[in-house]
Amino acid sequence: MPHHKGHPQVLKHTFATHMVRRDVNLAKVQRARGHRSINSTMVYVGVSDQEADTARHNALMNAF
Repeated sequence: MPHHKGHPQVLKHTFATHMVRRDVNLAKVQRARGHRSINSTMVYVGVSDQEADTARHNALMNAF
Protein backbone atom coordinates (compact mmCIF):
# COMPACT_ATOMS: atom_id res chain seq x y z
CA MET A 1 0.00 0.00 0.00
CA PRO A 2 1.40 3.43 -0.89
CA HIS A 3 2.44 5.41 2.17
CA HIS A 4 0.02 8.29 1.47
CA LYS A 5 -2.95 5.89 1.38
CA GLY A 6 -2.09 4.32 4.72
CA HIS A 7 -2.76 7.48 6.69
CA PRO A 8 -5.68 7.27 9.16
CA GLN A 9 -7.19 10.43 7.67
CA VAL A 10 -7.73 8.58 4.37
CA LEU A 11 -9.76 5.92 6.18
CA LYS A 12 -11.85 8.57 7.94
CA HIS A 13 -12.43 10.41 4.66
CA THR A 14 -13.42 7.20 2.87
CA PHE A 15 -15.82 6.25 5.68
CA ALA A 16 -17.53 9.66 5.58
CA THR A 17 -17.76 9.56 1.79
CA HIS A 18 -19.47 6.16 1.92
CA MET A 19 -21.90 7.41 4.56
CA VAL A 20 -22.88 10.39 2.40
CA ARG A 21 -23.28 8.21 -0.70
CA ARG A 22 -25.65 5.99 1.26
CA ASP A 23 -27.77 9.04 2.10
CA VAL A 24 -26.87 9.12 5.79
CA ASN A 25 -28.07 12.38 7.31
CA LEU A 26 -25.26 14.97 7.25
CA ALA A 27 -25.72 15.72 10.95
CA LYS A 28 -24.90 12.07 11.66
CA VAL A 29 -21.86 12.20 9.40
CA GLN A 30 -20.79 15.41 11.14
CA ARG A 31 -21.04 13.76 14.52
CA ALA A 32 -19.27 10.58 13.37
CA ARG A 33 -16.37 12.67 12.04
CA GLY A 34 -16.27 14.93 15.11
CA HIS A 35 -16.70 18.11 13.11
CA ARG A 36 -17.79 21.22 14.98
CA SER A 37 -19.02 22.90 11.82
CA ILE A 38 -21.29 21.41 9.18
CA ASN A 39 -19.13 23.25 6.64
CA SER A 40 -16.31 20.83 7.41
CA THR A 41 -18.64 17.93 6.67
CA MET A 42 -19.83 19.42 3.39
CA VAL A 43 -16.52 18.48 1.75
CA TYR A 44 -17.88 14.96 1.43
CA VAL A 45 -20.94 16.08 -0.49
CA GLY A 46 -19.73 15.73 -4.04
CA VAL A 47 -21.95 14.40 -6.76
CA SER A 48 -20.68 12.72 -9.88
CA ASP A 49 -22.37 13.35 -13.22
CA GLN A 50 -23.68 9.78 -13.18
CA GLU A 51 -25.17 10.18 -9.70
CA ALA A 52 -26.85 13.44 -10.76
CA ASP A 53 -28.30 11.82 -13.90
CA THR A 54 -29.62 8.88 -11.89
CA ALA A 55 -31.19 11.16 -9.25
CA ARG A 56 -32.83 13.31 -11.94
CA HIS A 57 -34.17 10.24 -13.74
CA ASN A 58 -35.55 8.75 -10.50
CA ALA A 59 -37.19 12.05 -9.53
CA LEU A 60 -38.88 12.31 -12.94
CA MET A 61 -40.09 8.72 -12.81
CA ASN A 62 -41.53 9.20 -9.32
CA ALA A 63 -43.28 12.44 -10.28
CA PHE A 64 -45.75 10.72 -12.56
